[in-house]
Amino acid sequence: MKIGRRNNKLNNAGISLVELIVVIAIMAVLVGLIGFSLSLLTGSHARECAQKVSAEMDSTKTGCMSRFEEYMELKYIDTPDINKGIDRKGFYTVRTVKTINKQAQSADIINSDPVYKYVGSSKVKVEITTDSGSTYTLDKDNAGQSVVITYDRSSGAYKKATFTSASGVSTEDYISQMQFKSGLRTYTIKFITDTGKHSIEN
Repeated sequence: MKIGRRNNKLNNAGISLVELIVVIAIMAVLVGLIGFSLSLLTGSHARECAQKVSAEMDSTKTGCMSRFEEYMELKYIDTPDINKGIDRKGFYTVRTVKTINKQAQSADIINSDPVYKYVGSSKVKVEITTDSGSTYTLDKDNAGQSVVITYDRSSGAYKKATFTSASGVSTEDYISQMQFKSGLRTYTIKFITDTGKHSIEN
């Protein structure tokens, strides 16, 4: 009888620390898998990147209409540079402004320092289609390629975008759309050249 009571006490002692750690580890793996699956289904990285690029384009247009000229460059950067505000790999917009030097006797044009802003992770691929049917890809496998977007100061319409390859070769064309891809989802920015407006579709 005493042995039986002792065994019952041991059985009711609860779980050990090792068992608790195993359970927590399993739960962490399950949570990670669920999060990964949701990101594939919702394309959250692509959606976030498209929304941030859209907002940067709106700001650039406002800058063009109120100042002399403003440019927004979109590119993937794989080498962090803290001095420029690049703290991680991913997509960045680089905004530069040309203003008239009012202090000079002549209307000299001066460039402001470029402003870097993180807009998307390395999990995103951006495919740009032009009016002529050409396609350009920006992603971690095409680091160094970029597109520069600007607007006409008087009308607000899109000017021809400048596409630069990793080797430095540049071409100009009007953008028809930008597709932001991540996981199983794609978000598209549609461009309306004459009005300088755009919309996001999915």
